[in-house]
Amino acid sequence: MLRTRGTRPVRWYVTGNTWCETYSSMGNTGDGREQYTCMVKILPEAEPEICDAGYYPGEDGCTICEENFYSLKGADSCTPCPQPLISAAGATSEDECYDEEEPDRS
Repeated sequence: MLRTRGTRPVRWYVTGNTWCETYSSMGNTGDGREQYTCMVKILPEAEPEICDAGYYPGEDGCTICEENFYSLKGADSCTPCPQPLISAAGATSEDECYDEEEPDRS
Protein backbone atom coordinates (compact mmCIF):
# COMPACT_ATOMS: atom_id res chain seq x y z
CA MET A 1 0.00 0.00 0.00
CA LEU A 2 1.32 3.43 -0.94
CA ARG A 3 1.02 6.19 1.63
CA THR A 4 1.65 9.83 0.81
CA ARG A 5 2.17 12.92 2.95
CA GLY A 6 1.72 15.33 0.09
CA THR A 7 1.90 15.36 -3.63
CA ARG A 8 2.90 17.89 -6.20
CA PRO A 9 2.49 17.87 -9.96
CA VAL A 10 5.72 16.99 -11.72
CA ARG A 11 4.55 17.08 -15.34
CA TRP A 12 1.30 16.97 -17.28
CA TYR A 13 0.15 16.19 -20.80
CA VAL A 14 -2.97 16.36 -22.92
CA THR A 15 -4.11 13.58 -25.24
CA GLY A 16 -7.32 14.34 -27.11
CA ASN A 17 -9.91 15.13 -24.43
CA THR A 18 -7.83 13.55 -21.64
CA TRP A 19 -5.61 15.68 -19.42
CA CYS A 20 -3.19 13.85 -17.13
CA GLU A 21 -0.79 14.94 -14.39
CA THR A 22 2.07 12.91 -13.00
CA TYR A 23 2.64 13.30 -9.28
CA SER A 24 5.61 12.28 -7.22
CA SER A 25 4.89 11.56 -3.59
CA MET A 26 6.96 13.21 -0.90
CA GLY A 27 7.67 11.03 2.10
CA ASN A 28 5.89 8.04 0.69
CA THR A 29 6.17 4.52 1.94
CA GLY A 30 5.61 1.61 -0.34
CA ASP A 31 7.04 0.90 -3.76
CA GLY A 32 7.72 4.58 -4.60
CA ARG A 33 6.13 4.60 -8.04
CA GLU A 34 4.79 7.83 -9.44
CA GLN A 35 1.06 8.32 -9.34
CA TYR A 36 -1.02 9.42 -12.33
CA THR A 37 -4.22 11.38 -12.21
CA CYS A 38 -6.21 11.80 -15.43
CA MET A 39 -9.33 13.80 -16.09
CA VAL A 40 -11.52 13.77 -19.17
CA LYS A 41 -12.95 16.98 -20.56
CA ILE A 42 -16.53 16.40 -21.62
CA LEU A 43 -17.40 18.85 -24.33
CA PRO A 44 -21.02 19.92 -24.64
CA GLU A 45 -22.83 18.41 -27.57
CA ALA A 46 -23.50 20.78 -30.41
CA GLU A 47 -27.05 22.01 -30.69
CA PRO A 48 -28.84 20.19 -33.49
CA GLU A 49 -29.36 22.39 -36.51
CA ILE A 50 -32.99 23.43 -37.04
CA CYS A 51 -33.60 23.75 -40.76
CA ASP A 52 -36.44 25.58 -42.49
CA ALA A 53 -39.22 23.66 -44.21
CA GLY A 54 -38.00 22.16 -47.48
CA TYR A 55 -34.53 21.50 -45.99
CA TYR A 56 -32.89 18.90 -43.73
CA PRO A 57 -29.64 18.91 -41.70
CA GLY A 58 -26.80 17.64 -43.91
CA GLU A 59 -23.05 17.33 -43.37
CA ASP A 60 -22.44 20.93 -44.47
CA GLY A 61 -25.52 22.58 -42.95
CA CYS A 62 -29.09 22.66 -44.16
CA THR A 63 -29.58 20.90 -47.50
CA ILE A 64 -32.57 21.35 -49.80
CA CYS A 65 -34.90 18.36 -50.25
CA GLU A 66 -34.69 16.79 -53.69
CA GLU A 67 -37.55 16.62 -56.17
CA ASN A 68 -40.41 14.36 -55.06
CA PHE A 69 -39.58 14.89 -51.36
CA TYR A 70 -40.72 17.46 -48.78
CA SER A 71 -39.94 18.40 -45.19
CA LEU A 72 -41.50 20.46 -42.43
CA LYS A 73 -39.47 22.95 -40.38
CA GLY A 74 -37.08 21.12 -38.03
CA ALA A 75 -37.38 17.75 -39.77
CA ASP A 76 -34.38 15.39 -39.55
CA SER A 77 -34.88 14.17 -43.11
CA CYS A 78 -37.05 14.62 -46.19
CA THR A 79 -40.22 12.59 -46.66
CA PRO A 80 -41.11 11.13 -50.06
CA CYS A 81 -44.31 12.31 -51.69
CA PRO A 82 -47.03 9.63 -51.71
CA GLN A 83 -47.09 7.64 -54.97
CA PRO A 84 -47.83 8.67 -57.72
CA LEU A 85 -47.41 12.32 -56.63
CA ILE A 86 -44.33 14.42 -57.38
CA SER A 87 -42.93 17.76 -56.13
CA ALA A 88 -40.35 20.37 -56.97
CA ALA A 89 -37.09 20.47 -54.99
CA GLY A 90 -37.53 22.24 -51.64
CA ALA A 91 -41.19 21.30 -51.12
CA THR A 92 -42.33 22.36 -47.65
CA SER A 93 -45.31 20.05 -47.06
CA GLU A 94 -47.24 17.13 -48.51
CA ASP A 95 -49.65 19.73 -49.93
CA GLU A 96 -46.91 20.64 -52.44
CA CYS A 97 -46.91 17.09 -53.82
CA TYR A 98 -49.09 16.91 -56.92
CA ASP A 99 -50.18 14.60 -59.68
CA GLU A 100 -48.12 15.17 -62.80
CA GLU A 101 -51.24 14.66 -64.88
CA GLU A 102 -53.10 17.60 -63.25
CA PRO A 103 -53.32 20.90 -65.12
CA ASP A 104 -50.68 23.55 -64.30
CA ARG A 105 -50.75 24.36 -60.54
CA SER A 106 -49.36 27.90 -60.82
